[in-house]
Amino acid sequence: EETCQLPTGRCVPRDCPVDRFEPNDSHSEATPVSPGATTNLTLCQGDVDHFRIALARGDRLQAMVDVD
Repeated sequence: EETCQLPTGRCVPRDCPVDRFEPNDSHSEATPVSPGATTNLTLCQGDVDHFRIALARGDRLQAMVDVD
């Protein structure tokens, strides 16, 4: 029901605030993203988000997720 905020040491109600890419909850609503860093997104339990990126044959994709 609550989540702890490490920087403040306080527990707050577990809301899942929407980020700027919502709604992107299905393949048909997948948000297109460009190569490079995409920051300030929200990662919440039970909220599946979909993204898409254009790749050409031979391209490589590396995804890194950094959360606190």
